[in-house]
Amino acid sequence: MERSHEAVEARGSVAGESELRWRVARRVVADWQAEHGVFAAAELAAARAEMDGADAEAWAKRG
Repeated sequence: MERSHEAVEARGSVAGESELRWRVARRVVADWQAEHGVFAAAELAAARAEMDGADAEAWAKRG
């Protein structure tokens, strides 16, 4: 039972880290766009794909 509890905690930790990364990324994007102009749709899609890849890697490492 202990191992199951640890797995749930680990998944919660990864989910929290993922949410934090998204919040920070959204803030950075908003700040940058306020100064330099709006990103193109293709640029945003590439950034989202990179963030999704980082999330998948974090999930894989934690099992």
